[in-house]
Amino acid sequence: MSERFQTFTTRLRPHRIAILTNVVDAEWHTTCTAIIEYLSQVWGGYHSLIIPTDGKTIDDIFWAMLSSFDPDVILRYQKTGADLARTKPEEFERILAAHIEREKAQGYYNDGAVSMIRKSMTESSLEEFSISSELTEQLLIRLAPFHFENELQIGFIGAGGSPGYPYTSVADVVEFVPSPDVIFEIRNNLPLDRQAPPPLWLAAESGIATADYQAALQQRGVTCVPKFMNTETERDIIQWGIQPVHSLGPSSPFSFARLALATVRAFAARSYAIPSVIVRGDTIRDFCIYYGLTRLHGRAIWLPPWFDPVPDSYPDRMMAAVRSLDDMGRREHCQQMCVISASIPTTDLRETVARLRDHMTISSFVVEDGNSGRFLRKLVDYPSKVYVKKNIDQITTHQIVEDRMPGFFESTVPLAFTRVNPQIHRWLVEISFMNLETPRHPSLGGYLASGPNLSDVRAGLDGVAFQCPGYFVRGDDIELQMLRLTVSIPDPEKIFRIALANCGYECEVSDKGRYESETIRKFGGIEGAGYAMRHSQTSLLLKEFMSKKGPTDGVYDEGVYLSDKRRYLNFACILKFVPNEDLARKIVDDYIAKGVFYRGLVLKCNRCLDLAWFSIVEISQNFTCRRCGTTQQYTYPSWRYPNEPSWFYKLDEMVYQMLRHNGDVTLLTLDALRRESKDSFQFAPELSIKPKDAIKSTMEVDIPCIMNGKMIIGEAKSVDTLAVKGMTSAQVAKKYREMAELLGASGVIFSTSMPAWDETTERAIDGAFAKYPHLKVYRYTSAQL
Repeated sequence: MSERFQTFTTRLRPHRIAILTNVVDAEWHTTCTAIIEYLSQVWGGYHSLIIPTDGKTIDDIFWAMLSSFDPDVILRYQKTGADLARTKPEEFERILAAHIEREKAQGYYNDGAVSMIRKSMTESSLEEFSISSELTEQLLIRLAPFHFENELQIGFIGAGGSPGYPYTSVADVVEFVPSPDVIFEIRNNLPLDRQAPPPLWLAAESGIATADYQAALQQRGVTCVPKFMNTETERDIIQWGIQPVHSLGPSSPFSFARLALATVRAFAARSYAIPSVIVRGDTIRDFCIYYGLTRLHGRAIWLPPWFDPVPDSYPDRMMAAVRSLDDMGRREHCQQMCVISASIPTTDLRETVARLRDHMTISSFVVEDGNSGRFLRKLVDYPSKVYVKKNIDQITTHQIVEDRMPGFFESTVPLAFTRVNPQIHRWLVEISFMNLETPRHPSLGGYLASGPNLSDVRAGLDGVAFQCPGYFVRGDDIELQMLRLTVSIPDPEKIFRIALANCGYECEVSDKGRYESETIRKFGGIEGAGYAMRHSQTSLLLKEFMSKKGPTDGVYDEGVYLSDKRRYLNFACILKFVPNEDLARKIVDDYIAKGVFYRGLVLKCNRCLDLAWFSIVEISQNFTCRRCGTTQQYTYPSWRYPNEPSWFYKLDEMVYQMLRHNGDVTLLTLDALRRESKDSFQFAPELSIKPKDAIKSTMEVDIPCIMNGKMIIGEAKSVDTLAVKGMTSAQVAKKYREMAELLGASGVIFSTSMPAWDETTERAIDGAFAKYPHLKVYRYTSAQL
């Protein structure tokens, strides 16, 4: 029974919501405004994403944002009659009048008919926008949001909607946390000679308080105060849409959505090295890139056509916005800015950069590809995250027996709340394990945390997250609603078994995997094993045991190759590989202590003349021949050279078998990945995989590992090609890609001990993964190992 201690970091946070919307929506300004209206009412709703899609695919740039954001919930926006009433009110009223006349003609008209018909029209769907089953499966396996029985149900929101279960409404929070007593409503009362920024541009950062939301806040003592534009300069209005917290204070609608919440970012983000971003263009993709970057990156502005300057004039609006962004960058010691767009040609963006350089000489400007998922991933690799104040880092240490914590883990409450009402307040508890990152996977959440009354649970990027309180809430005493859970921390092999079972596969440790595991154990871990295989002296020394070279007369520094098809090395032979005698002695003593080497004698039987190696535990003053069974004293003819018996060293059989099966390449690859990992690195032995209930395995995965919380699988070869008997390099590469997709892995590694892969293999890897940019491909050669 294994026992250890594990440090937990517990955090509380609201739900992370990603909303999918129709990428071909011609009225996307109105749609996104309606989405922001909804998110403004959700506690934590500011920190959400809006993702454009055709319902079948999502662009790589938005997959990059989704992956970094790690959403708990995925919703879609469904256009209804309410949208028609906003965009084409005359047409809405015409259709309404036609319905009323039809009701009258049929004799169903009464005093309440108009309101009922209007309500029915408002709630009726207007478009056939849906998410395909294939995209739904991709969202589930790649993001692992909350789901039920391995199925992701994507709910929907519409115009005029308000948050319900499982989200917490801002209106239900204001009475229980320190909050302003006024909320601003921005009103455009500019004279005809002044033009306001697009409403969506202002709403993206400040939020929107609808009439119904204002009424709900009014009941809780928060008064809505209009913020008129005509008393402000254009520069001040621009500040409302970039840094509303500085110009509107804590009273903007989105500031209310952040009550009792704090934004944090990992030190590894190196914010000073990440450029501030200027997004140009007026398409839904441009807007959603900007919207996502402000939430994940923090320093981004959107410049729709309203900011375009009049020819041959000073770009007042553009410079006001860019200088505000520059101020944000300087506070984080960054003077770099990049200009991107999903819709505007690069040549036009370069003109923007040239204009900016004319008026700002201190900051540097570059043009980047706004459609590049690789570039976006660099910006959001370490995203901003939102947690409940006073519940950001609660560190505790617990005993773990086998892979489970004895007893129960008791969830906690938001300490920033003066009182918690379980009837209306809901939050997520997130547990991460220090120096041991578990991967994001849809089948893993229920294993990491389980217990009665547990509702939603998932394994995300930062560990396991679950909703609190649970399904059933009895009364308003929070003490009676707290979840008491069983927490389990599976080892990497168990994690891969769970993930493979999720896609209909079984696995077992292969023979080669057993050899490698035992070798790693003997060397004290992958670092020690990797060093032994990588260091030229020890590597060559170990591989000398594989030599089948026969004896040479008069040569006594080559060891001896015996009839058992094993080579045994004496100290003179060892000195050929480790010339320093002191170091050679230390290596021999160390390897004997670890069970890598065994000391013994090579003796010949004086009866049957069999020559064999005998461990020192087998002999005394005599030895017993293994072939004929004769017990005899060993004398000079038994060893021949030198005058006294010479020690010969045997390589442990598991280490020998590991080398025989080229397992050293696997160990070197694992150690190289360990050195490259930034946070944590875990690995399982080589796994033999087969479909469930099949007799024979269909694939062996040399490298199943978890690097920085992401599953990686791969192949390690001692030759320069992936091709094997019966399979081309292209077929092998495709097989790994398909398995990575099924498994939900984040990357695939192809490693060879040769200086390079051959051209056929390189082309095969390129072809197999060209259309799958979310799968990171590692190509290791002898230089990386």
